[in-house]
Amino acid sequence: RRSLALELGCSAMSAKGQDIDVNIPLTKQNWYHGVLNRQEAEAILRSHAEGSYIVRSIRSSKDVYSLALKSARGFMHFRMHFDHSSGGYTIGRSDQLFPSVPHIVSHFSVYRIPIKGAEHMVLLYPIPSEIL
Repeated sequence: RRSLALELGCSAMSAKGQDIDVNIPLTKQNWYHGVLNRQEAEAILRSHAEGSYIVRSIRSSKDVYSLALKSARGFMHFRMHFDHSSGGYTIGRSDQLFPSVPHIVSHFSVYRIPIKGAEHMVLLYPIPSEIL
């Protein structure tokens, strides 16, 4: 059935990522790593499986985050930001709005990411931030 769903282009995948509790604030989510640059995010993901991901803050911007995802082709980084005019978060150039970053992660743990180059991907394996 999985190959049939892929051939038909359905947006839901049979492989499903871990459930995300959207009621936990972003900074308390174990897959949120705080302020990291792109290279640091890739170093964290390097030894993990395809479909692994983290969320990081962007140093220079408030309310702007990056979803770093390991794919078969390498690493992908998706910008997520709060759109003040619409009052919600978006990912990439998508006009789909979400109430929070955890809502974005939860959604794309079930549905494929609608961004060129990632259409076949779902968020499968959250990589927890290490607590020292």
